[in-house]
Amino acid sequence: MSVHGDRVGVLQVTAPATVLEKRLDQLTDLATLTGYALTATSRHTDLLHRAARSRRMTLAAELQWQLLPVRGCLAPEYELAGHLEPAYAVYADNFDWSEGHLLVSITDAANHARSTPLLTTLSVTAARNARRGCLGIAEQAAMADQAVYTHHQGDHSVDAIFMTIDIATGRASALTAGSPAVVLLREGALHPIGLTDQIPLGMFEGTEYTEQSFQLATGDRLLLMSDGVTDGWSPRGGSLPHQRLLEILERDVDEHPAGVVRSLIDELIAHHGGNDLDDDATVVCLDWNGPGCPNELTLTEPDIVVREARPHLHAVAPAQGLRITAGVR
Repeated sequence: MSVHGDRVGVLQVTAPATVLEKRLDQLTDLATLTGYALTATSRHTDLLHRAARSRRMTLAAELQWQLLPVRGCLAPEYELAGHLEPAYAVYADNFDWSEGHLLVSITDAANHARSTPLLTTLSVTAARNARRGCLGIAEQAAMADQAVYTHHQGDHSVDAIFMTIDIATGRASALTAGSPAVVLLREGALHPIGLTDQIPLGMFEGTEYTEQSFQLATGDRLLLMSDGVTDGWSPRGGSLPHQRLLEILERDVDEHPAGVVRSLIDELIAHHGGNDLDDDATVVCLDWNGPGCPNELTLTEPDIVVREARPHLHAVAPAQGLRITAGVR
């Protein structure tokens, strides 16, 4: 059962095969209706939440899950899904999105102090407040940055990535503030999007953020990942190998985004012996079905304004074979 791309459960029906074949359309309608009913009911009772859980969540995890949007979304131009682990003990990672002029973001508070879950809540809520005021992603990042700085005066920070896509043209704009990464799968080739690293949210007063833009092509698949995914494949850390990620994406090329995010997280958990992850891991997968140009990915160069010298951050180089053209917006 799914509601607008969000998978909410499985409807099991036992009946003779001949009956099922004749009633398949009606059962499909019943599953859709049941999905909507469950979604509406979940706002008014804890019974469905209790039934879906196999054990008790930590308080930090409860905060993060209540902050999440639905876990999937479907529109004619795109399909997307997100997932985070450890589900029952996630501490500071979160993802968010809004339909219409599509916006997707990942936030990751940079430490695991007692107040860290509240950092994520503060930054996500500040960004949503800016978004609902019709401000762009640079302004959303700036408002989240100042909200965190005002409360913590630079002692704590939040890593984040913001991306918005014009569904009429397939033009994407993005900025990264810290560690989250974005990669693009196009025609079987994996391309890291080499966004310029900007200051994590909350480090300095008055940081300004600038977005970069690039063009999507019909059939593109985008993955946004926190450092718990990209650095979580070795007990000693280290980046997710380019080839390994490509193998997973090639294997799951026909999967819905919900299957892709689950498969990637399952691979990561298996790498850790089936145990809960030591660090939060968040991934969002977006399949672009709308208009776009397949010939060139153009990445503009941002003007970055900061109030103090920023620490060195590693930038991912674009993959070979992908033509990048830079220019000042």
